[in-house]
Amino acid sequence: MKFGLFSLFDFFRDRQNEVRYYQDTLDLIIRAEQLGFDSVWLGEEHFYTIGICPSPQIFLTAAARETSRIRLGTSISLLPFENPRAWTQDPVEYTGRFWSVPPLSLSLSPKPVQRPHPPIYRGVVSMTGLEGAGRAGDHLLLVPWLTAPHPAVRKSVTRYRELLKEHGHGPKRATWVFWLFIDRDHDVAVREGRDITRNYTDLFGRILIPELLAGRSEMQTNGAAKDPFQQFLDFAQAMPDELEQRAVVGTPADCRRRLRELDDEFDLDQVAFYFHAGRRDPQRARDGLELFAHEVMPEFA
Repeated sequence: MKFGLFSLFDFFRDRQNEVRYYQDTLDLIIRAEQLGFDSVWLGEEHFYTIGICPSPQIFLTAAARETSRIRLGTSISLLPFENPRAWTQDPVEYTGRFWSVPPLSLSLSPKPVQRPHPPIYRGVVSMTGLEGAGRAGDHLLLVPWLTAPHPAVRKSVTRYRELLKEHGHGPKRATWVFWLFIDRDHDVAVREGRDITRNYTDLFGRILIPELLAGRSEMQTNGAAKDPFQQFLDFAQAMPDELEQRAVVGTPADCRRRLRELDDEFDLDQVAFYFHAGRRDPQRARDGLELFAHEVMPEFA
């Protein structure tokens, strides 16, 4: 089992400084490589909705200058803004429903080092997304604590793996994103985890349009069933109260046990931890990564 880091650069304008946040994130990535973590996945966010990294590629370029072994990935990159059609064709020609590229008009340089192209991971939260990834033969990026209860996630992933075989694709990798709260004192880890995840889920309420939520609430009061969006919000906001079922939390022994349980449930090959979300103190994040690397990671090497 391989381990990595994940971040959406969620940012609290009243408590954090952008420059310090970027430097802390880079420092943690450098330290993670030294500790033996295998990867880092950074998301693309715009307009202060949640995060402050509109171009993960630029940040990952800075990380690439400071590291030599750790794998660098986007999680996710918005394809309407970052279309890779030009990775493998030179020049590119395309005719589509909404836009076209005329012949001999576009050529990308330099080309990616990886051949035929970098591995494509598809970020998914629904059965439809998983089925599309299975048909296309894409790798997966999954966030089970933000997707559905574990039995539903397991069912969806089983269907994805069936579709890979049906469409002639070999085995694909999946990166599973989890929270990690580790401390030598179990109660300290749980308390910190609930505080941090509550900060994170409260962020959703601050960015959503109040009129939209009020309208949905009124619909449910009148007897309408919850729509998928409201179900998603309810599931996300229950995270602090269900921390020990939906995260890796506790002492090193607790974390080893929980990872074995999750591996039995999902057949994990790569786990990425959301390492400094929810206004978490960077030093606490660093301490957690170090404790995990020294006392948990060796068992899964």
